[in-house]
Amino acid sequence: MGPTVRHSRHMVRTPVQDRSRRTVEKILDAAVGVLADDGVTAFTTGTIAARAHVNIATLYAYFPDKGAVLCALAERHDDARAAFMEKRLEALTSIDWHEWLETTVAAMADFRVTHPGDIALRRVLTSSPELRDIGVNSTARKAERAVRFLLITNPDLPADKAARIAHVTVLASIEVLDCACSSGQVDRALQGELIDMLTSYLGPHLGDRALV
Repeated sequence: MGPTVRHSRHMVRTPVQDRSRRTVEKILDAAVGVLADDGVTAFTTGTIAARAHVNIATLYAYFPDKGAVLCALAERHDDARAAFMEKRLEALTSIDWHEWLETTVAAMADFRVTHPGDIALRRVLTSSPELRDIGVNSTARKAERAVRFLLITNPDLPADKAARIAHVTVLASIEVLDCACSSGQVDRALQGELIDMLTSYLGPHLGDRALV
């Protein structure tokens, strides 16, 4: 089961009781499964309800349409990724940034293969004009966390420069990691190339020391 869902502004009503929260989580878990296994063409409210083993009326009690389900999935994905990165950032002050980057990229790759619907979800969000803003906002939140990494490592880095570097870093990382994890297993060679590329790119801004 995925992380606890928070209320989405796209939902019909907020799940309050534990039972209703579990129902919504079950619907979202089923939706991820449909995306991962069958793709966007199979992503309908009927298919999601059937996979979740709930009545279609139950699904509509929380989500008005499949677009609302996608929005809630995106928000849940961001919550999970934010919690993951917060833990990574806590470790940054105690280790060299090269080591932190290497272990974080590896952990991000592992996160993708253990959450197989994430790549499919992102593709839907970026390919649909109606949902593109959600994907853009998700990328922006990732960049905000990347800015924190940059400024923790180099507090003297100008904020506007840090924002641009973070944006480029996040865009490159998303594309390469999606490709490296597309088979359901991590292509460690491609992961290594991403680490080398980011190390070379970030080195002049963070201190170009040799890898330990």
